[in-house]
Amino acid sequence: MSKKRKISYYEIFEENLHLQDHDLEKILISFPKRVFISSPILADLIVEKRLYLLTKLYQIGIPFSYNDHMGTNLLHMACGISGSFEMVRFLIENNLVSDPNYQNYRCETPFSVALFYEHIDIVKYFLERFIIKSAIIYHTGETLLDFVKKQNNDEILKLLNQYLISHCCKQMTTYIDDPRVPIKYSKKIRSYSIPRKGKTVVQVIHYCPWCGKKLPKQLRDEYFEILEREYGIEPDLDSYLQPGFPEEFKDDTWWKKRGL
Repeated sequence: MSKKRKISYYEIFEENLHLQDHDLEKILISFPKRVFISSPILADLIVEKRLYLLTKLYQIGIPFSYNDHMGTNLLHMACGISGSFEMVRFLIENNLVSDPNYQNYRCETPFSVALFYEHIDIVKYFLERFIIKSAIIYHTGETLLDFVKKQNNDEILKLLNQYLISHCCKQMTTYIDDPRVPIKYSKKIRSYSIPRKGKTVVQVIHYCPWCGKKLPKQLRDEYFEILEREYGIEPDLDSYLQPGFPEEFKDDTWWKKRGL
């Protein structure tokens, strides 16, 4: 007589997923923590939008580190076809999974997944809270901006144009965020530069090394002049650390607002 196969924890979970939150909670808190790392229980709860249960599991110290066989994490899943802004915000604001630029094995990021499924509320949330790497190359060979232009969603395109930095050519946009390439961009003063090895100074560059186009004028002088003239602040590039420093001068808002 053959032995009866032991039912896995995940199978127990699946059989009881229909239960009300309080009843399913009693079952889940009896599971070992390792089960939540190796099985897609948390992923299913996110897809089902069971926020109460996710919160309870977080409160008892369950790790939210589950990745599937493609390296897709819980934030990817929260941005998927049944995407939920509530689930995304829960993961981000509790610092459980908090990188919208994290790539799975297909080079997809949570941000690109939200874009694909046109979850505009999630896209806007990421753009407002994070620096999104527009230069990431996906498994199709496209950059983020290439993909969005094909999608033909005017609202998303408007959001990206508002928040993302586009450069003179595809190569510059691709490599400006690549730590292997010694070219840096400061959006605060619209400056392209090459750091000098072993020194704190940089060499400003005026032409793109890939397409040869003349780069926009650096705005270092204007930054200092306008701060002093309009706010009475005698500035340096670390002035933003001072209490009451105007928010618009902490990034590129000040020069975009003035049409520079």
